[in-house]
Amino acid sequence: VPFLARWPGHVPAGAVSGALMGHVDTVATIAALTGRPLPADAAPDSFNVLPAWLGQQASPACRDHLVLQNNGQRPLGLREGNWMLIETGGGRKGKGAAGGHELYDLGGDLSETKDLAAAHPERVKAMADRLRQLRENGKSRH
Repeated sequence: VPFLARWPGHVPAGAVSGALMGHVDTVATIAALTGRPLPADAAPDSFNVLPAWLGQQASPACRDHLVLQNNGQRPLGLREGNWMLIETGGGRKGKGAAGGHELYDLGGDLSETKDLAAAHPERVKAMADRLRQLRENGKSRH
């Protein structure tokens, strides 16, 4: 997910980070930046990605997944590393999808043109289970 940050003297100019983050992370990151605790019930899907903003390597990574949605409860997408799982309920691109999901390797297919769900059923199942669990929990931040 493209994200731009500018803070002269703090965010390195021209730096590029491979860290997984989204606009939803702004709340937890600003809370960390200001030293304010984030209440447990606030911004349930926001992670502190300040190390990535500052050009630092975080260990472990600030986040290992990102739930994406299109202005509603469904379809949801789940990004884990280079993998992107998308709920389809019959194929969002007019094709049948394995188990109601499409799977893409964004490392070599950023435009999501080659659905790999049929070739990686174990990954589809694991990611679909995780997405179901996140939905049931109502949040992704612990």
